[in-house]
Amino acid sequence: MRIVVLLTLAVVNIVTGSSAQTKGYGDWPDDYPGYPDMKERRVLVLTNTCRMAPEEYRDTYIGDYQILLPANYPPVDPLYWHIDLNRSSRFHSKDMADNHGLSHTSSDGTAWDDRIRSFYTKSGYFAENIATGGKDAFSTMRQWIMDGDPPAPDGSGDGHRKSIMGAKYNELGSGYAYGTQQWYHFWTQDFSTGTPDFSTPITAGAHFIMDTDSILFMVTYTDPNGQAPKKASLVIDSMTLDLSLFMGSDAKGTYTLSLPTADDCRYYCFQFTDSDGNFHRHPAGGMLVTIGEGSCEEQYQDPVNVSIGKQPAHNKTPLRVTVTRFMSSEILLKAPDMRWVPVASTLVNCKGELLARCTWDGVFMRLCPVQSLANGTYFLVHHFVGQVKVVVKVSLVD
Repeated sequence: MRIVVLLTLAVVNIVTGSSAQTKGYGDWPDDYPGYPDMKERRVLVLTNTCRMAPEEYRDTYIGDYQILLPANYPPVDPLYWHIDLNRSSRFHSKDMADNHGLSHTSSDGTAWDDRIRSFYTKSGYFAENIATGGKDAFSTMRQWIMDGDPPAPDGSGDGHRKSIMGAKYNELGSGYAYGTQQWYHFWTQDFSTGTPDFSTPITAGAHFIMDTDSILFMVTYTDPNGQAPKKASLVIDSMTLDLSLFMGSDAKGTYTLSLPTADDCRYYCFQFTDSDGNFHRHPAGGMLVTIGEGSCEEQYQDPVNVSIGKQPAHNKTPLRVTVTRFMSSEILLKAPDMRWVPVASTLVNCKGELLARCTWDGVFMRLCPVQSLANGTYFLVHHFVGQVKVVVKVSLVD
């Protein structure tokens, strides 16, 4: 099948404005649920993997070509996702797929830079890549990086590669759409030099269905102090599994874990403990879901499916209940004093499934039996008088 790609690269100065990105990094914003989808997350993961380790990426996913050479494209910092660039790029991919095929200009005649500016209002400069024909993020990234077959040499006709490796860019929005126009699959990358809204070292994470038997989890990590993380983990259905460095360095690289596929949805997030002992999670609040695995059609879920009420009036600071694990089937709940004692507490996993319910009976410490629990992330829902509920995220470790 013929594969077609096109690029028009320009530099555009834009004015400072506000951002629509108001939720935790990697989570679906309340105003724009569904952004980013899993295909768009994958483009960001692969883009950052290439930026941090271009030669390794070339050798693994592109081929034995004299491109992405260190003298021309040394490693650069990863990009952060931005909701407004995501909106711009998906809007354009859908416009191409539904209306006019591959073109940077919108179907109504709007120039590509004006279209980006209508969504994204930070100060900075733009670049845009578009492509058609590729069914997945791997093949589309290969189109952009190759810039022809045989590939264009570094510095001559390699505009897509130049955008992907541009050190001046800080933010990215990727968009995908399927439509009736020729080649059906349409992809867009919108780059900006704008200052990122977040500083988390986990810049992107996603899963890839590699074949009928294998699923690959991939996450990009950069420590601002150049130190390796103390721990890199995948939490999947509340099991905590170690990630391994795949490309780049410990302090600036891509970590992965390959698992056998399952028959239905699994819920996952990435967790890192940095060299200073600080905990980082991606997505920041919710869970990613293994869309495409077995019969799974979900791709994101908020942390827990319960309502959260106001704190009891006497609680002037966030609720703090000490959680201690005994063996693998009991947890000890301890309130700091009697003013904090709930009526009952329930333990749920990341899917919102009930694992245990424990009544307090007016005392400040309870030993609560639970199902056998693996290490991982859970949520305690504390129930107070008046149907008030307070949700606390806990991590159980040995």
